[in-house]
Amino acid sequence: MKKLFGFLLVLISCSANAGKGPFSLGAILGNPTGLSGKMDLDKNEALDGAFSWSLGSHAGTEVHVDYLRIRPQSIEAGDTWIDLYYGIGGRLISLSSDDNRGKLAIGPRAPIGLSHELADPRIQFFGEVALVLNLTPSTSADIDLGVGARYRF
Repeated sequence: MKKLFGFLLVLISCSANAGKGPFSLGAILGNPTGLSGKMDLDKNEALDGAFSWSLGSHAGTEVHVDYLRIRPQSIEAGDTWIDLYYGIGGRLISLSSDDNRGKLAIGPRAPIGLSHELADPRIQFFGEVALVLNLTPSTSADIDLGVGARYRF
């Protein structure tokens, strides 16, 4: 937890030009629910992740990181555009249920979602669904489903 907090402080302090940097930070609601961050690599690629609470069949503290491919202006919505994104990543959950307390659920994660960014203030809204294949403590599949918003630094 201390390392995450330190990382977030460095991330925010390195973003002196508010609204113009490649970093955004906000919240995701659903499964998982918690803190969400994104770093743009270029116009068509990004890394995103969350430090959150998983409420699904594998309840516990969750961390996931994804590499995303972004298709800008995929969907026209009136006088604005919505971006489509998809990617691959990984998820780790420190399980908290009585049967599996202390065990880790680890596996690959494949998200697909939609996002829209407002120009002023620089807020991005997103919604995504992700298929997760748990490899431990037993093999199973999960679906993560969340909506959220992030502010660009």
